Amino acid sequence: VSELDALKVLCRDLWRTVFGKQVDSLKTNHRGVYVIFDASFRWLRHVQELPESVGAPSWYCVFPAGLIRGFLAQLGHPCTVQGVCEPAPPSAVFTVRMHSSSAPDSETVASEPRQT
Repeated sequence: VSELDALKVLCRDLWRTVFGKQVDSLKTNHRGVYVIFDASFRWLRHVQELPESVGAPSWYCVFPAGLIRGFLAQLGHPCTVQGVCEPAPPSAVFTVRMHSSSAPDSETVASEPRQT
């Protein structure tokens, strides 16, 4: 399965199974970097109501980033996944950087939200 085909299955089928909808967009630079965007990320619907002690919204991206990385790794496409979540509106962006087959183990990273 090619990288792009694996990502299409992830964005269409796996995302729908786990989050109840497909991702809103999948973009690529055709050099091993893909951006997955979910404009209404279900796990962030109630984050605005949570106290700061619960943690930054990006903590909500750690599991989905690991899910993406694990799914692609099992299909033979090791990668690094960086997730950024924004509580208002509840959206998530995952940047997937594919590694060559000889690259060391991949990582999952959660980033702090961008300052606007």
